[in-house]
Amino acid sequence: MWDETVGSAERDGFERLLAASSLATGVDMGTPEKLPAGRLRRLAARMGEQASIRYAIGIELLPFRMVGVVVDENGERLADDQLVLDDMDVTTVVSGAAALTSALMDLVPYVRAADERVALGFQQGGPVDVDSGTVLFYHKAPPDPPGPVQGIDWPDSQPLGRLLSQATGLPTVLGNDADAYAVYEMWFGAGRELSRFAIVLLREGVGSSLVVGNRLFDGPMELGHLSVLSDGKRQCDCGIVGCLETTGGIHGILESVHHYTQESLADVVAAARLAERPDTAHAVEAFKRAGHANAKGIGVIVDIARPQRVVVYVPPVLADPAFRAAGAFRAEVETFRSYCHKVYAAGCELVIQPLRPYDGAHGAALAALERRFGIVAPAAAAGAAEGRQR
Repeated sequence: MWDETVGSAERDGFERLLAASSLATGVDMGTPEKLPAGRLRRLAARMGEQASIRYAIGIELLPFRMVGVVVDENGERLADDQLVLDDMDVTTVVSGAAALTSALMDLVPYVRAADERVALGFQQGGPVDVDSGTVLFYHKAPPDPPGPVQGIDWPDSQPLGRLLSQATGLPTVLGNDADAYAVYEMWFGAGRELSRFAIVLLREGVGSSLVVGNRLFDGPMELGHLSVLSDGKRQCDCGIVGCLETTGGIHGILESVHHYTQESLADVVAAARLAERPDTAHAVEAFKRAGHANAKGIGVIVDIARPQRVVVYVPPVLADPAFRAAGAFRAEVETFRSYCHKVYAAGCELVIQPLRPYDGAHGAALAALERRFGIVAPAAAAGAAEGRQR
């Protein structure tokens, strides 16, 4: 029997809430009349809170695979998953994102029941128009010789945001990969203590992002396409010779290591291992050149934006001091102060951060929380509140 303190209207409300929760989570909440009134009221309060929580799914597109996460409005990661892609055509990417979104919702069923309180954040390397949800350019030329690394070549100006929204049924926020990592740092990294910092992201090429006053800079920040190496020979994805990323990105490193060793390479880990071998130790020069190129690019960021910290995200092998390649790369990157004004260089800290599997997708989800629901990083929210009080 119900506790005598539970009225009929309240009892009906409890039953509706319990039924809705069981439907959303797939968990039988038990027989409500067997629960004490106090516990029922606490349960109803928690479920009422759950009924207003906003969520975001974040997906990071990488060559021939994508990774995804689900987060709640506090930025907490609730689930993660990955998907391998057969090819990188736009249609395959869209259908893959829809499948991964569905799989993530299956991992957290109450998110599926949240309806309009869920948004999708999707990020990839290359120029995008966030406001229109358009991928302006997505082209990844393989190193020469290509080996197992395949190129990617999309037609320009793909309305990916609209296509993803149609395929998933979720409002979609499209973004650049370096921006997603910057948003992640705003929540869980540099942004907790600094209001002004920069991100450099080493993947196939080199991307970057800037946070000023706890807000993401509204500009492309295409660091990889600075022409900093006039003697470079590799043509950039953008068509220019001498861009930073042609030497400083992973594809540029693979091409340089092959030039030094004539060895075929599967990835940057294989390239770093060549630098360990006595007969191919000169492969380390490719990593020195990559560090040098990135140091020059970071110097430009420091002169223009005066960040308090530059966080350089690199493949784990380039952050591992056990590898000669990592040591050579880092030693060169740390010379960035030679390429900017000393008055700005003195106040800038450099941090080398290994890439982790889900942080980029997490950042995409956090970006969706902000653009769709107005939920910002705690430090940014505190700064905004302080500004309103002045």
